[in-house]
Amino acid sequence: MRAVGDDFLDVRGHGFARVAVCVPQVRVGDPVFNADAHQAVLERVHAEGAHYALCPELGLSGYTCGDLFFQETLLRTSVEALARLAADTARWNLVLSVGLPLVVDDLLFNCAVTLYGGRPVAVAPKAYPPNYREFYELRWFHPAAEARATEVTLFGHRVPFGTDVLVRATHLPGFVLHTDICEDLWTPVPPGTIAALSGATVLGNLSASNVTVGKWEYRQDLVRSSSAKNLAVQLYSAAGFGESTADLAWDGQGLIAERGEIVAATERFSLGGNAVTVDIDLRALVEDRLRQSSWGQNAAEYGHALRTVDVGDAADARPASLYDRLLRRIEPHPFVPADPARRDVRCRETFLITSTSLARRLEALPEDGRRVVLGVSGGQDSAQALLVAAHAMDLLGLPRSRIIGVTLPGFGTSRRTYENACALVRTIGATLREVDIKLVAGEMFTSIGHDPSVEDRTFENVQAWARKFLLFSLASREHGIDLGTSDLTELALGFTTYGGDHMSHYGVNAGVPKTLVSAASWTPRSAPSCCVSIARGTSHRRPRRSSARTSSTTSSSTTSSASASGRAASPAWRYMRSTGGIRSRRSGAGSSSSSSGSSRTSSSATASPTRRRSARVGPSPRAATGACRRTHRRRRGSLKRSRSPRRSVNAGRQLRRPSSRRGRAPAGAGARSATRDSCLGSEPASVAMPVQPAEGWRLHRCGGIRRSSDARRARTPHAALASPAAARQSRVVLSTRM
Repeated sequence: MRAVGDDFLDVRGHGFARVAVCVPQVRVGDPVFNADAHQAVLERVHAEGAHYALCPELGLSGYTCGDLFFQETLLRTSVEALARLAADTARWNLVLSVGLPLVVDDLLFNCAVTLYGGRPVAVAPKAYPPNYREFYELRWFHPAAEARATEVTLFGHRVPFGTDVLVRATHLPGFVLHTDICEDLWTPVPPGTIAALSGATVLGNLSASNVTVGKWEYRQDLVRSSSAKNLAVQLYSAAGFGESTADLAWDGQGLIAERGEIVAATERFSLGGNAVTVDIDLRALVEDRLRQSSWGQNAAEYGHALRTVDVGDAADARPASLYDRLLRRIEPHPFVPADPARRDVRCRETFLITSTSLARRLEALPEDGRRVVLGVSGGQDSAQALLVAAHAMDLLGLPRSRIIGVTLPGFGTSRRTYENACALVRTIGATLREVDIKLVAGEMFTSIGHDPSVEDRTFENVQAWARKFLLFSLASREHGIDLGTSDLTELALGFTTYGGDHMSHYGVNAGVPKTLVSAASWTPRSAPSCCVSIARGTSHRRPRRSSARTSSTTSSSTTSSASASGRAASPAWRYMRSTGGIRSRRSGAGSSSSSSGSSRTSSSATASPTRRRSARVGPSPRAATGACRRTHRRRRGSLKRSRSPRRSVNAGRQLRRPSSRRGRAPAGAGARSATRDSCLGSEPASVAMPVQPAEGWRLHRCGGIRRSSDARRARTPHAALASPAAARQSRVVLSTRM
């Protein structure tokens, strides 16, 4: 037989113990059936390697017996069922707790009896029987405080009786058990709390607990809270199927929590017996108690010496291979919740913590020193830091131009990351600086005699030092602080260069793990798409530039053409294109009305920039049902209009046919009429931009103008296609909301 600790894979050698919560089927007033049901479930968890098993309150008799509790037959057969269960489990290396009514000193108590090795080792009476609402236990049971005896005799053994008894399993280091019953856990100061402060590490609560709507969630909070505040393992077992439903209902909820986390739960509303087994980390629990000094102070004040019973035997007939596998779920991303809703809350909380902390640090600086300098690499960490800096500036009411985003291309900088970095800084509204480190790094290589073609540790470290030297120098010149971008994972693992990226004036990501940065589940609501794509680790695609540009004899048309071509390549336009914030609408039926409408728009935009709300952002209901397929054919990066004059919708974009009178075009185009919208938390701004595609060209999804197939076949010269007489116009509204 292999001894504990002989094999590294044996979880018992690493401070783990295996515990189980059992919810057997029950029959009211039938202890014989109930003992068999307990035996069946306990046999299953024992085969799974459990060292301790918890069963429900009054499980051997049934909780809903009512006045049958006064019948001697029920009381006697319940004790007989307990004796049979003890005998059947005598050869198991298993500590178990079961519930039954017991008469002590001519008083009836609702008790939890703990068995080991075929004999009872502790009896705990219920301390606080409830007598309110649907509960009236004081009709039958006395509270523990009314007990006179401190010991009882069961099967010829003298057994400690009371709420002050601990059971220590000597074969399981750190395992000290205390049991209480149902309502005891719901009181302000449960007996389990006193026991935890007195040395108990495992708290078992035998419960019946009828179910009402939403009560299961409260139970979870209760069990989780008990394990958290007591730095303990809390087990909870409620009565399951078979209890009387004359007045109450039952769901059989079983829970196991460790230090504030639910680690296992049974399936509720199971008609048969149910159980769950899990490994608990007692070593980590004991270490937490040593680490948390306030817990020790509280234990010194309220803990006291309790009676302790030692049980256990290192010999175990079960195969040691049972413990080679850890019965516990280990989250692959412990800092990133799997539930999308919780993940969004976590990411939002992290973002606001870092941004408000940075705002407080900036507020402590002199007025002319509230500037931030950070290196933007085009990766996730620097994108996150830049978004945080932008929000901090917004909170303080400072312009984002005080954020100096520096791109520092070196020997290994790729075009993709370089373009991402530039697009990110421009779109945020920060000040972009570019400093090539190859000259500085090259001087260092020359000074130390290193060949730059040898890409070893020195090659990487010198570039990191050069970047940090330049960032510190720029921060000094600009009277600002250098904002560090390294995350918690990099700092904890040492995946940084000492004296390089591991240091800064303020490390905004120093408490954020890499997995949370990579998740990027929550970003500011109107953050540019390049920020989102970089934060998610995806490449931000640049759209094609317009292949043709319109011209006009009027100055407004010339301004419009330049605006269209320039915006097609701008980061803001790329954001709008990638997020689909584009919709088109008809300007008017006639040229005069269209012209006057455009003039009004242009004049109002020139006089005072306005902020308009977009009519719709995101996919429309019709798009979701596929209505757009009747009128449009979708291609990658483009949106083509069909021949049908009907209004159509595609992915949240509206495209109306400007007019059937194609030869009449509205006069004069309006200028851009919007101000830069705040990237964080404000309403979206709309940009009214006139587009004048010439005859033979059509509006492209990315905002450019694309040649039609007929024009391509005819190979019509660009100058002829750009004739003002053949121009058509539609007004494109661009929403800057994400």
